[in-house]
Amino acid sequence: AKQRSIGFGVNFTTQLGPGGMIEWEDRNIFGDGEKLNFRADIWEKLQNGLITYTIPDFMRQDQSLTWLIDYHY
Repeated sequence: AKQRSIGFGVNFTTQLGPGGMIEWEDRNIFGDGEKLNFRADIWEKLQNGLITYTIPDFMRQDQSLTWLIDYHY
């Protein structure tokens, strides 16, 4: 897969109304396999945002460290 990707979509539900989604990801942001991801879901009645940063093989080869920022309104 490419190092960076972007995605977007448009959708509609009867509960939330019209909405859209955008997502951006970098799979090797600092050169050691770290992953940074941003996703936003914007609806007429709800907004969600999520940022994740993952460091693979953190302290041991079989574990990862993930930082997460989550927003709901």
